[in-house]
Amino acid sequence: MIFALSDEQVLVLTELQMESEQDAQLRELLDRQQSGTLSEGDRLDLQTLMQV
Repeated sequence: MIFALSDEQVLVLTELQMESEQDAQLRELLDRQQSGTLSEGDRLDLQTLMQV
């Protein structure tokens, strides 16, 4: 399950599958998640990106 992976592992996997724009957005969203500033809209965007 993706939630069992560390942020770094997720980022490595996304680099194999995502365009650079999506990768940058994912990194930003993961940073917000780590800092506790992820909005509900951000959370939905993050879930969407995790499924790419």
